[in-house]
Amino acid sequence: MTRINTNVSSLNAQKSLARSNMQLQEALTRLSTGLRINVGKDDPAGLIASEVLRSDIISVERAISNSERANQMIATADSSLGQVSSLLNDIRGLVSDAANTGALSAEQIAANQLQVDSSLEAIDRIAQVTAFQGKRLLDGSMDFITSGVSDSISNLQIDQANADKQIAQAKAEERRAMAVALEQEMRARVVESEAEVPRAMAEAFRQGNLGIMDYYRMQNLRADTDMRGVIAGTGEDAPGAPKK
Repeated sequence: MTRINTNVSSLNAQKSLARSNMQLQEALTRLSTGLRINVGKDDPAGLIASEVLRSDIISVERAISNSERANQMIATADSSLGQVSSLLNDIRGLVSDAANTGALSAEQIAANQLQVDSSLEAIDRIAQVTAFQGKRLLDGSMDFITSGVSDSISNLQIDQANADKQIAQAKAEERRAMAVALEQEMRARVVESEAEVPRAMAEAFRQGNLGIMDYYRMQNLRADTDMRGVIAGTGEDAPGAPKK
């Protein structure tokens, strides 16, 4: 009797079928999840990057949710404060109206007082019932909370304003000193070239009777006059003019 111990063709077919089933399962998993990377063996480096991005996305989504919740809380408090502001304006109008004691009777003033008391009670009620997710917003329980701060503060001094003033004064003094030094230097240069200017002008400038701007204005006027004389033929530099 003949027995078949090994069927090579059948083993190869089973191996191909198992590989095809694995590929089919992977394709179905990707189709069902919509993700290219479902397990670590698909792409280890890509999986690490995707997990980091996924954590960042979750953090941003939570931050957006917190911001929306904060906006809702602020809107709730703002609405209540709007009602309080309206009641306060009504109270102010009633007080101004009651001040006219000459035209209002005692009963009318008493009625205004009753309306003012009613508005004050409404304000107290709004402050007590305004809440967001169980937290009261306007009853004073959500005040600033500090921790790690000493109860006693001594020798506190603020010098910022004085420091700014001192800095401005120091800059002004520096600019003034620079202007004085520049004017002295320009005076020294002009005195050195005294031979080229009229003696009376140089003497007045040296004594301080003539300002630096006036000096240069007269110098420009003198140069302009000499140029006109040259053009007219009567100046110092004109042809045929007498030499000094």
